[in-house]
Amino acid sequence: MKVLKLWLVPVCLLLTCGSLLQAQFLERQLISPLGHLSTTNTVHVSGTAGELIVSTVSTGSVTATQGFQQPNIEDLVGTYELSDLAIRISVFPNPVSSLLNVEFLTEESANVTIELYDVAGQLVFYSPMINVPERLTEVVDFARFPTGQYFLIVKDDKNRLLKTFKVQKHG
Repeated sequence: MKVLKLWLVPVCLLLTCGSLLQAQFLERQLISPLGHLSTTNTVHVSGTAGELIVSTVSTGSVTATQGFQQPNIEDLVGTYELSDLAIRISVFPNPVSSLLNVEFLTEESANVTIELYDVAGQLVFYSPMINVPERLTEVVDFARFPTGQYFLIVKDDKNRLLKTFKVQKHG
């Protein structure tokens, strides 16, 4: 009888508390700084940068790679049309090793500033107000910066964001 009492208390406690416990549920997930989702009526394709490819299937002109995510093709030169101000901004070369060209093309004069941030969010370069005539190329010296990713931000004279570029600095 004594043995039964010794077992009865832990069993009742386990049954009572065990119903409140939940196991962890894990999914294969990814946190990535860059990604994209493309959707049509029948196909959903998502991709992220830097994921490994597990297998490749190829049939003639179509090649599909499988993995946790697929890499997305990106415009690394970074040429964008800004219709509000009728200004076109190009950043090249990207990746950069020493000198980065920021080219402005506009139909009428505009004032802009250039800010450069590292991945930690620290401002590493600032160019005060630049008057852009119809065409101007501003050069940013990357030689003094360590290898890594940077964000180049162009703003107008009212401090409104015009465009952000991801710039890769390599050795």
